[in-house]
Amino acid sequence: PPALLGRALRSAAGWFASRFITPPGVKSVRRSVRALSGLGRFPCFDLLGEVVLSDAEADASLRRHLVLLEELSRHPLAFQETPAGAAALQLSLKLSSLSPHWSPLDPEGSIEGARYRLSAICERPLRAGVGVTVDLERVELRDLSFELSRRLFDRGQELGGWRHAGIVLQAYHADAARFAEALIAFARRRCVPFQVRLVKGAYWDQEVLAASANR
Repeated sequence: PPALLGRALRSAAGWFASRFITPPGVKSVRRSVRALSGLGRFPCFDLLGEVVLSDAEADASLRRHLVLLEELSRHPLAFQETPAGAAALQLSLKLSSLSPHWSPLDPEGSIEGARYRLSAICERPLRAGVGVTVDLERVELRDLSFELSRRLFDRGQELGGWRHAGIVLQAYHADAARFAEALIAFARRRCVPFQVRLVKGAYWDQEVLAASANR
């Protein structure tokens, strides 16, 4: 029957989502960290609902990130490192969640609008013992995201000496290998460890559809 099938599908979807999505709230965050650390894994949190359409929404996103960092700072894994030297607790963030005008059409305006929020987020982990990685997102936003990261984390910049900063690289991009070489060169110039987290990529289907539509 449709009602029974609907309940079964909702239950299955909820179980599947629970494998990747931590429900809101302090207790849920603590439970997720405890479960993962018990398996010898080190969690990286990413707040969902990253797209913002106004400065008010961007400020709300900033506050949400700061609340999560405050909670993570109280966990015993704060200030701890993995065997590879990365922060045991991490936050991954998308710069599109920090500015309503995050667009390569206006790179300087976009960077100016997002930089102070990114700085405010990154200053907290210095005191909280949590690492931060910037997600380079869709291919059209990648260079813009890297440019702001470079201005904040490069040698001689305000967070140039922070060893727990990093970047999330989407591996499916056709030139991912070339871009990875650019990140390695950046890390060498920085003279401080810089994390590059390689991920399969979450935008493949979206970008295939966009490319097909614009062909």
